[in-house]
Amino acid sequence: MSEGTIWLVDGSTLFAVDLRGEARRVRRGCEEVSALAPFGEGDVVLWDSRVLTYVWGADGASQVISREWAEGGRLLGCPGERVVAVERGVMLEVAPDGAYTPRVQSLSGAELMTTWGERIFLVARDILWEIDPATWSRREVHRELGGVAAVACARGGVYAVQRDGNLYKIDPETGGYASVPGEWPGVFAMAGGGDVLVALAGDTLYAVEDSGEHRVIAREWENVKAMASVLGA
Repeated sequence: MSEGTIWLVDGSTLFAVDLRGEARRVRRGCEEVSALAPFGEGDVVLWDSRVLTYVWGADGASQVISREWAEGGRLLGCPGERVVAVERGVMLEVAPDGAYTPRVQSLSGAELMTTWGERIFLVARDILWEIDPATWSRREVHRELGGVAAVACARGGVYAVQRDGNLYKIDPETGGYASVPGEWPGVFAMAGGGDVLVALAGDTLYAVEDSGEHRVIAREWENVKAMASVLGA
């Protein structure tokens, strides 16, 4: 796929979509997926009902990692070669054999999570945190981040879109931020990487620039349950 892959589950099917809008069906039977996270450059991990499942992007083959997770989990990421999930306020590192290790406690109120390389960013109780998987320490990045619908990393920043349509780019080092011009109501999912930020509003995927300029990637994605991307380092 050109310039990377946008992974999304629409209805009950996992698709890989490139930045030209060309889609490839990867796997059916994803009726209860609530979160997904790219693993490496070509595979993906799904939170499917109460099961974490590894899916090979080339052919859609899959393997269960572990079972007995809470239904409807949304906080899933793959920083580097790790799989991490947040359940009941605890961040867990999940091994390939399904064993898990609690790494970060007291994450009650966690709502959203995104990764950038080996870095983890998480929104909890209106605060953006960075969690370092090398030490599992956390650092406050930015406060007063209320009403956020989606977050994603791209172009050296963490993007957060609020439900009222405001889109911000936050500097992960300083916590400073800048508004992206325009109004973005209806954006409920974002994905990013490298120089590309992708936003999903209604049934339409957009590539969004820091200037506020945007272009349509693809339309008619009417029942998206989860989205993430591998769009460069």
